[in-house]
Amino acid sequence: MAKKIFFILIIIATFWLPGLFTKVQSADRNFALVWSASSFTPPEYQGKALPTQGSQIKVVAAPSNSRINPDQMTFRWLLDDETQGAANGQGKNYFVFTTQKPAGAWHQIEVQILDISDNLVERQFLSIKIRDPEILISDEQKNYLPRTISVKTGQELKLLSAPLFFNVKTPQEVNFSWQENDRIFSSAFQPEPQQASIQIAGGKILKAFTKTISANISKKTDDFERAAREIVLEINQ
Repeated sequence: MAKKIFFILIIIATFWLPGLFTKVQSADRNFALVWSASSFTPPEYQGKALPTQGSQIKVVAAPSNSRINPDQMTFRWLLDDETQGAANGQGKNYFVFTTQKPAGAWHQIEVQILDISDNLVERQFLSIKIRDPEILISDEQKNYLPRTISVKTGQELKLLSAPLFFNVKTPQEVNFSWQENDRIFSSAFQPEPQQASIQIAGGKILKAFTKTISANISKKTDDFERAAREIVLEINQ
């Protein structure tokens, strides 16, 4: 009798358990969480828009298989372990929220996916870090510049600044200013405040020296949303 029961268990383990394992593994790959943020990026910027405090974030449970119909599934969304009641329901495979967390904080998102019989078939998790607004500095050819660049005496340099990850739709919604050390030499009252023209004095110099130029950007409707960026000019003969 014991041998017969053991034989039956072997048959179950051989034919039923592998099928169960395959089903769970395939379910884990049915959806993938992807996200986007509403923060501003310049048209020529090739990176992803990252969220800052006040950004709207959209998370989508995207099917990884064209045969899967999200309208036939029920989605339960959790933000930082709290259920998002209005976002839950059949066919609701996306979730939108506005972050109020400061830079450096994280949001934890979970989605629970149920089939038509309300059986839990999949769970997916995602972590999103909140960032600070930034500034991009480029030359006239729109080449983004590193923190330190070399220039020659007598050279004229034109710099352009652009907001990055600010909660605006266009650059017209921010204020620009430029400083050399602590002296403001370009501000929002000029025709093209995002641009700085710097003339390096000509003539011979005894040794190379540096100048520090700072770009400052702040949101017109929220002065607390601001960023600063320095660029160091190494001036040589």
